[in-house]
Amino acid sequence: MVSLFDYLGYPAGKELGKQVGEYAKIRKAKFNTRYISNPGYTGEVMLYEKEFLDEYFEAKKLFEEDYTEINTQLIEDGFNDNQDKIF
Repeated sequence: MVSLFDYLGYPAGKELGKQVGEYAKIRKAKFNTRYISNPGYTGEVMLYEKEFLDEYFEAKKLFEEDYTEINTQLIEDGFNDNQDKIF
């Protein structure tokens, strides 16, 4: 079991931690917690199986690529549809 910090090599932050936690609920992923205390953070951190984090970041990467591709296509389609119109 590893924390996001251990997995990424840098602090993940609240927003990413929340996103991973929500995905873990959906996937019913195994997790644990660990108490840490250092100058940057004191409190509980979530621990996940490395394979789960691999899955999460691969899914996130695919979603972001698809989302960018879809948005690019929508912008291009909107531009092409309006080329012959005068505003």
